[in-house]
Amino acid sequence: MPFPEDVDAEMILLKLVQGKEGAIWSSQRTGWKTNDAKDVCDWDGIYCDPNDNHSLAKILLSSSGLTATLPTELGLLTSLTDISIAQNSIHGSIPSDIAGLSNLVSINLSSNQITGSIPLFSSTALKHISLNDNQLFGSIPNEIGVRHEKMILFDVSNNKLSGTISDTFSNMYDLEKLSLSSNKFTGSIPASVGATRVLHSLYLDHNYIMGTVPPSIARFSSAIGQLWLQNNLLSGTIPAEVADMPQLYEFFVDGNKITGTVPKALCRKNLNKGFFEGVEDHVKRNYCDAVGCSVGYVSKNGSFPCIKCQGNFSNPYIGMVGECLEYTEPKILQSIYNSTGGINWNIQWNFEYDQCTFAGISCDASHKVIGINLKDVGLVGTLPSEIGFLTHLRNLDLSNNQLTGFIPSDLRWPPLETVDFSGNRLQGIVPLMLCTQPGLNQNGLNGKFGCDYIACRMGTYSNFGRKHLDNPCIPCNSRDFFLASITCAASTATTNKSWIRVYFDIMEDLTIGATVALIMYSLFRTGLSLFFFRKFYFHFRHLNSSNIDTNLDDFSLGSLDSYHVQVKEDHNSNTVPIQETIGRNDVELT
Repeated sequence: MPFPEDVDAEMILLKLVQGKEGAIWSSQRTGWKTNDAKDVCDWDGIYCDPNDNHSLAKILLSSSGLTATLPTELGLLTSLTDISIAQNSIHGSIPSDIAGLSNLVSINLSSNQITGSIPLFSSTALKHISLNDNQLFGSIPNEIGVRHEKMILFDVSNNKLSGTISDTFSNMYDLEKLSLSSNKFTGSIPASVGATRVLHSLYLDHNYIMGTVPPSIARFSSAIGQLWLQNNLLSGTIPAEVADMPQLYEFFVDGNKITGTVPKALCRKNLNKGFFEGVEDHVKRNYCDAVGCSVGYVSKNGSFPCIKCQGNFSNPYIGMVGECLEYTEPKILQSIYNSTGGINWNIQWNFEYDQCTFAGISCDASHKVIGINLKDVGLVGTLPSEIGFLTHLRNLDLSNNQLTGFIPSDLRWPPLETVDFSGNRLQGIVPLMLCTQPGLNQNGLNGKFGCDYIACRMGTYSNFGRKHLDNPCIPCNSRDFFLASITCAASTATTNKSWIRVYFDIMEDLTIGATVALIMYSLFRTGLSLFFFRKFYFHFRHLNSSNIDTNLDDFSLGSLDSYHVQVKEDHNSNTVPIQETIGRNDVELT
């Protein structure tokens, strides 16, 4: 497609030359200067369509030392198919005008300092999106897979992205590499991910993903060779079906909350063999340890070489990272105190005394902690995983505080009967292991189980912060999404409104009374007052109405694998073929 007559490609491209850094950059290149004698198609990094040698097709300026923001005017170059400006100093956001390029096939802006959110690109021909190693935040557009069915590579690793993983990735029938590593994604792994027929590399590591590893990800015909799930909040067991994946050569699940054992069929020489490179021949190899250290063992990175826990120290999970822990009640309570700002609580715990004398702690006749009631005491921070190892704990009330983070899946271990997380700022989803505990907050009555019995999911609320008797969790039109919400703040609801709606709301609040009174007075003698009163009444009722789907059904145990919340950081170098990516990066989340 040639340029439209009113589009000056030279002037548009020169908008990439910005400031002193840009002047130095352009002086070192062919073209890239005002009134340059060379045709724009002969500029460094610019490639035109060979069929007409006029239509600008590609901007390839990766690793060129460019410092700039992306000018919106690039969106006027409608013939562009490829933009690659990776490994530079590009800052600012991705303009919607660039996202609107209808012929774009590949965009690579990786390894820059780009901020803002990921736009929904317009081109249905788009096959490569590389935005990794930037500072992007927000969520991935939920309809990403519907719009881009021809996608081959999608890499947004090493950013600050959040939200859940869209199940529409399964619509990308040619997708070979999906990398969401080292972000802040929550929710669970969509069961539909396994339906992507040619997917070879799936990187979901170093996030806050909860739930279980869906067996559906492990189809016998799966092309997945690299499955990275390490350093998340996954629970449950390793599905035996994973061993049936014929192409699998890297499978990492360490640093989660996975229990049970590594399936024997996964303990093979050609899986995760990088762990044994450089190991002397006389050293005994336990190939199961290459997947994850067994229960009761621990290592620096969660896998080979593994060290057995000693004495009273233990570890209940596969692939435990760090060190074995001593789960005594005083130490667990000390951990709760430290993690939630105990020094600033409005009650006091004195650890020189017996824990059963602490305010808010109840013990049984055997001197075991069976109840914790820290309602409205000023908890601030996150809940430590150790809380789940109070082996006699029955009742837990942490309501009306300022807790953040996630509900620990470790709470599956004690014989809990009631829990209350309401009125905090918790995120993510309810751990699925809690959703299946019979009797917990009346969960499982009549054979039906639901996570809402534990805490209302993000974006919903109830007076109890959970489903209770005839009080379901109902949707809330607010951007402040938290688990176990007890209110739907009206002050946040307006953030979802258009500016037009906000205008009418303001006008309604300020002038409706005076306006109606004036009109009523003016029309009183004509006999039309009743008619116009009804018109105004229904008009303003309509402005205040909202269409909210309140149908939140319970689900049976059989549906737990697919349950996930719908609320709306360098192993991925684009210069290295997928097959050559052998080692891992162990990145610490911040």
